[in-house]
Amino acid sequence: MGITIHYTFDAGETSSSDVEQLINSLHSKCQDLPFVHVDQVVKLEGLECCYDSVDDPLYILKLRANKYKFPENLNLEKIIPSTIIGFDSLPRQGCEEFDIFLCRYPDEDKWTSESFCKTEFAFDEGGIENFIIAHCAIIEILDYAQTLGILSKVFDETGYWEKRDLKELISKVEQSRANIQAVKLALSQYNHEFINKLMSDL
Repeated sequence: MGITIHYTFDAGETSSSDVEQLINSLHSKCQDLPFVHVDQVVKLEGLECCYDSVDDPLYILKLRANKYKFPENLNLEKIIPSTIIGFDSLPRQGCEEFDIFLCRYPDEDKWTSESFCKTEFAFDEGGIENFIIAHCAIIEILDYAQTLGILSKVFDETGYWEKRDLKELISKVEQSRANIQAVKLALSQYNHEFINKLMSDL
């Protein structure tokens, strides 16, 4: 639950040095924006692409770099990258981690990635201004990725990516926060372990 931006990168069949240049360009762009922090670019190969526990500082980046597919027997198959080049960042307090990376997977020559960032909870940490900065900063980075020729797809749950209507963006997050508060109020009438667990996820 919460407003999210989904995005897909595709750099095609290119060299790892070219991919590093692309990621470094995006890294520099992030540093020009009012992000809370932008971590260093990393290049992970082989077993380095695997995550062992949530204590791994690159846990979320590695987790999101995994791909999943359903083979004919319908057993979910996890595909771990053979190489990851990228970095993580925090656009604003309360926002989810924003990961920018490209991966090469076993038996594939293309560099691709698919990820997402939930921006809505930046509202809780700094109000509407904090949310707008978080959401629009990510869109700015995706715009830049498009100029670099690696942006394949964007799905912005607010519609801001397509419309660039700030008033509608504000309306969407205010409506969403109001809806969440209404659900919390309704659930608060029940004193049950199961209900309390649901509320903790809101």
